[in-house]
Amino acid sequence: MKKIKTICSILCAAVLFIGVGKILHYILVDDTSSYTRLTMHELYHADSNIDVLFVGSSHVYQSLNPEITDKIFQRNTFNAGSSSQGMDGSLAMIKETLAYHDVKEIYLEIFFKIATAESNKERTQLTQTYIISDYMKPSVRKLQYLLQASSKDYYITGLIPFRRNWEKCFDLNFIYSLIKKKQADDYINYRWTKNKDDKTYYVTKGFVANDAVITEEEINTTKNKTEIIEMASISDDWKNALQDIITLCKKEKIKLTLFTAPMPEFYLATQKNYSTFSEFINDIANRSELPY
Repeated sequence: MKKIKTICSILCAAVLFIGVGKILHYILVDDTSSYTRLTMHELYHADSNIDVLFVGSSHVYQSLNPEITDKIFQRNTFNAGSSSQGMDGSLAMIKETLAYHDVKEIYLEIFFKIATAESNKERTQLTQTYIISDYMKPSVRKLQYLLQASSKDYYITGLIPFRRNWEKCFDLNFIYSLIKKKQADDYINYRWTKNKDDKTYYVTKGFVANDAVITEEEINTTKNKTEIIEMASISDDWKNALQDIITLCKKEKIKLTLFTAPMPEFYLATQKNYSTFSEFINDIANRSELPY
């Protein structure tokens, strides 16, 4: 009897913890403008199997429109890009999609700024990680992603999102405003209604449209910059995650293509050793017998 009471107490405590956690998440975490929240909802609730998957940074989710790629591929395509998506983030998105869909083909974006970012344990700004993990369903995959994405100092804020906004707990104006936004039909029904002032807005199946126009001033300012891609900064974490994706796709017999999303020529021209980076990726592709 004592054992049964102990088990019941533990279960009640767990239910209470989860319940309180959900309430605190609702009143403290503002995800009302999150593109990835809508993307992940569509991934989990897709009407049909996802056949072709695109993964990578914001270049991907603003470049590849599934309404167009569906027609080109004659299959159901889906855009699983997210802002500043690391290679470990791409791996997590691929694993999550494979758990729910029979993917036949994957297009993996290669972006030099992502490749040369800090290693996982050196990360101090984890927005790019939380953008994905916050909307993943509870699973070993999610736990594994969070434990490998950063040092142990960030485990709590990764596993308990409302902990990041703890200082807002007694800010009644913030809480009232957030609850009001979350009671909107668009939020409840996972929709994005474009406002007249929206330059960037969610469309469908992970695609985010951008109506902004690059000005001549911006072009001229960029042209005057000179940057060097620090090849020595490409971390083992990035390389290992890429290799894990290659290995996973071979194991699952998924056709994998490495690609670089379109970028303006005036921007690429500022990267003085871009050809060196391109040769580096070509070498990886050739050794792995992959198209790039």
